[in-house]
Parts: sequence; structure tokens; C-alpha cells
Amino acid sequence: MSPRASDAVDEQEQIAPGRHPRGGGGERNDSSSTGEPAMTTATKTLSAESSTIREAEGRRVPLPLRPWIASYRCVPRIDIPLTNLSVSFTFLSAALLIAIRLFVEWTLPRYFGWPSDGHKITEEAAACMVSGVQATFLLGGLGACLFSQPYRPSARMEDHPSWWRDGANALIEFCTGYMIYDAVLLVGKAWMKGESIPAGDIMYIGHHFATSYMMMGVRIMGAGHLSAMYLMFTGEMTSPLMNSHFVLRLAVRLKCCSGPLVHECLAYVEYAYAILYCVCRIVLGPVGAAHLTYDLLFTKKGRRNVNVIVALTWMPMVWGVLVGSRPWIEEAVEMLGDGLAVVKYGPEYDLGEAYRHDEL
Repeated sequence: MSPRASDAVDEQEQIAPGRHPRGGGGERNDSSSTGEPAMTTATKTLSAESSTIREAEGRRVPLPLRPWIASYRCVPRIDIPLTNLSVSFTFLSAALLIAIRLFVEWTLPRYFGWPSDGHKITEEAAACMVSGVQATFLLGGLGACLFSQPYRPSARMEDHPSWWRDGANALIEFCTGYMIYDAVLLVGKAWMKGESIPAGDIMYIGHHFATSYMMMGVRIMGAGHLSAMYLMFTGEMTSPLMNSHFVLRLAVRLKCCSGPLVHECLAYVEYAYAILYCVCRIVLGPVGAAHLTYDLLFTKKGRRNVNVIVALTWMPMVWGVLVGSRPWIEEAVEMLGDGLAVVKYGPEYDLGEAYRHDEL
């Protein structure tokens, strides 16, 4: 049975204890009691129970999670050969994000006065816009998942109701799709321009590979998904402000966009981003990573649910991201020390030769 079609089976006992989905549990399905063929009665019984289940499920599902579940269930399954692991939502998400990114790159110079197609300023701004928007949508679903169930990093997927499993799979697959989208465009654009991939982009590609490895691992094992979603949540929490900050610091340098309102927005966004980044990277990130490490490696249930060798391969990735954030943490602390009166990335800040343009 397909996992996406298992709602009736998973929810049956919670809603109608003792009733068999095909009409058992004391109910008569023969023609002597109803005057109808047994199969027709059983079909009607199953249909009525399924309707009851959907109504009860709908009342329990958090609102931010409902679009994710509905979208996930609408996409036909395409499994990796010899596995029961569907990747259709992953690749559909990647394709959708690529299409949106190219559309934004095409729109900015034609309707908003940004530099022409292919300019680094426009490409960077488009990438940040897509990243910030997808993170905003992702955060709502992740928060709903994390706060609607008891949190344990090593928990098994089967311990949760079917609607929650579909929502979690949708979020994890979408995140993996984002990693594929970004890596494909980083490599593809460098190849089309005949350029080597910059060191910074290689670092991003490595991060995307590590993240995808963990996401695939939790889905294959059917456990550890909560730890992955917690890391996603604390990582993506800063993304909307971080990407808005980057777009604004480019916009203030362009004649088409620069103005008092944009300058004012940059100051407030920069300060808010610095606060949130420090909270996430200095407090929430390490606390979550420490809890994850303890649960996966030092508890019996953690070692039973998540393969120890796999968990050990996760540790350098989890802690490496936090340690690797040190330069950005120091920058955020510096921004906080400067206060709102000083904007670090104002129009006078030199972003480098690659960001120069005639209209700057």
C-alpha cells in the first residue's frame, strides 16, 4: 500500500475502535440485514468511515501544514529502484525553484531597472529572493511539525500519525529539492560562462551535499527526521532576514532602487538580522546539536532507532556548520555593537569588482 494512501488504515483505530475498515467488528454486511449485496454495503461502510477519518484528520492538522500535505499527496510517486523511497516531490520542487529563479532573473532588469541579464548583481539578488521566500514558506510548515508532536531527535517516523508523516516528508523532500536546485545553478552558470566555480560556491555545494545526505538518511531509516527538521528550522530561521539584507545592500547601490525608504529598511533589517543570527547560532543551534548528539549516541533508544555509524557521520556535518559560522557570528556581534546608527553594508561599502556597474 502506498504511504500516501494509508490514511484510513493509520487513523482507523483512533476514530472507530474495534471497527474493521472493510465493515467487520460486529457490523453485518450480508444481504439479509440490508437487502443489498454484501460488497455494496462494505463499500459504503468504508466510504463513510474514510469520510469521518478525513474530517477528524482535518481538525487536527495545523493550518500551516495543510498546503504541504495536500501538495505532497497530489504528486504521483516515483520511487528509487529497489526501494520504497519516493523522490518525485524532491525533483518537482527543484524544477519549480529553477523555473522561478530564472523568471526572477528575467524580470528584474526588464521591469525594475536592475542590471542586464547575466550580471552578478542581478543573479545574486534573484538567488536571495528565491531563497528568502522559500525559507519563509518552509518555516511555517517546520514549526507546525515540530510543535505539534513530542520532540525527540531519534524518534521513528511510524510513531506519528499519517498526516504528520506526509507533512514531514513533504518538507524534507522540498528542502532536498532546494539543495539540488541551488547546486545545479551554481555549477550550470559557471559552466555556461566558462568560469571555474568560486571557492565560496564550492563550500555551498558541500553544504548542500551534506544536508541532502542527512535528509535521505532519515527517510531511508524512518527515524531521526525530527533532528533534521530542528536543524532545518534553526538554519532557515535567519534566511528571510539574511537574504533581505543582501538584496537591500545591493539595491541601495542602484539608481533604480536607492532612496530614503530603502536606506531606512536596510538599517533595520541589518540590525534585526544580527540579533536573530546571534540567537540561532550562539544559543539555539548548539543546544539543539548537543541534544541531538546525546540522544543519538548516548541513549539506548537513540542507538536502536538510528544506526550509530550513520549518526557518527552526521556529527561532523552538524557541528561543522556551527563552527563554520564563526565569521558570520563575529560580523553579527559587530553589527549589534554598532547599533542602528551605523550601517555596515551601506552604499559606500565596497563589495568588490564583480559587483560594479555603470548605474552604481
